[in-house]
Amino acid sequence: SMKHYLRFSAVFIFTAFIMLLFTACEKSFKSANTFVSTEPENLRIADKPNIVFIVGDDIGYEIPTIDGGRSYSTPNIDRLSREGMRFLQCRSAPLCSPSRFMILTGKYNFRNYTIWGVMNRSQRTIGNMLKDASYATCYAGKWQLDGGDKSIRTFGFNNYSVWCPFKQCPEDLEGSRYKGAKIYQDGGYLSSTITDSQYSEDHFTDYVMNFIDSNKSRPFFAYYAMILCHKAFSPTPDDPEYPDWLAEPGHSDTTFFP
Repeated sequence: SMKHYLRFSAVFIFTAFIMLLFTACEKSFKSANTFVSTEPENLRIADKPNIVFIVGDDIGYEIPTIDGGRSYSTPNIDRLSREGMRFLQCRSAPLCSPSRFMILTGKYNFRNYTIWGVMNRSQRTIGNMLKDASYATCYAGKWQLDGGDKSIRTFGFNNYSVWCPFKQCPEDLEGSRYKGAKIYQDGGYLSSTITDSQYSEDHFTDYVMNFIDSNKSRPFFAYYAMILCHKAFSPTPDDPEYPDWLAEPGHSDTTFFP
């Protein structure tokens, strides 16, 4: 259901290519993930705002009602868009992996996209730039840029929790995206006893929220590449069908979009 992934109402904005800048976060979060900040308190300065950047996968610009959409009700997105910062002239690609390449590196695809789902480690990203500026950095959600821990850290992200850390072609070989997804986090895959019935986007949301909560005393950059709403379309934990849903590649039902 749409309400499930609009629950980020106090922090996140869900329209593709919109960045929310803010200077404090005063929520409490329940999560098993923990972070320890070792940076001094004096890194919190006014000219370094916190940054949360969210990319929705396969979500059209026209979906939110603030952009003129009429198919869905998106009050939380609309509110965040009004209160956040909108970039109405951003250019990207109509596909998931190429879009993330361009957003992360600031380059058109013809300059650096040579192999599907593989980012060469010679590239620099906004993660590198902000880490160099003393930001705590976090990446959550869909990676699909290959290289696992080595690449994620090379591209400037110290903390991460991702799906599809290594090249898979087709990407469905990685298995379920949502229920029981394989999650690669801070150096290795989480145990299946943790992820078997878990909804991946819930986990990524908790991870990002806990990262934010653990870095209140310094500037932080959280990049959340959502898996939603890429097929396979499946129920969320809000739906009664979720407990019995078979989390198999290709098992999809358009009634669950989104």
